[in-house]
Amino acid sequence: MPKAGVTDAQHVVYTDHSIPRRARAAGGASKDAALVAFGGGRASGRDLGLAYAIAGQPARAVKLLEEAERKTPEDVEVLIYLAEIYRNGNQGDRAEALYRRALRLDGTHVTATVGLGAILFQKGRFREAIPLWEGALSRNPGLDLTRTNLAMALWQAGDLRSAEATLVKGLELSPGFRPAAELLRRLRAR
Repeated sequence: MPKAGVTDAQHVVYTDHSIPRRARAAGGASKDAALVAFGGGRASGRDLGLAYAIAGQPARAVKLLEEAERKTPEDVEVLIYLAEIYRNGNQGDRAEALYRRALRLDGTHVTATVGLGAILFQKGRFREAIPLWEGALSRNPGLDLTRTNLAMALWQAGDLRSAEATLVKGLELSPGFRPAAELLRRLRAR
């Protein structure tokens, strides 16, 4: 079965077990290809915007998602994908407002919690990022990068003991995660 890269997760490959009617072209579709609804169906602007965001085409997604957000301001999924596009486009204030609104609607959403924490960390608001990342890790302990970011925030906030304990716990869960090991080495060498 052919292997293909996965673009929305790190270090993942999936095996395509489908049996196509016609042979597929090598390499698949271009990353900039227009999306078409499966089976000749019609996708809503919201769904198409989400699909473009997932496919890594933020330029095509943003207008569709902004329109969907105006129509349905309580759509948490739209808020989060739009916030991610803004954050990746260096529009942190716009992203922060959307993450906060998404969390008011669904306080358990890990992506919004992690994203808001990242924006606060970038703004030097370490003590505000810490509880967000702790909450995300309580819901999903496997977020290695979030745990490392939490340790960096704890370090910046002056809590070296908690930063070290956070990194040690992370390395117990993922012994091969180099960023955590490197940060722990730097912390201990201090």
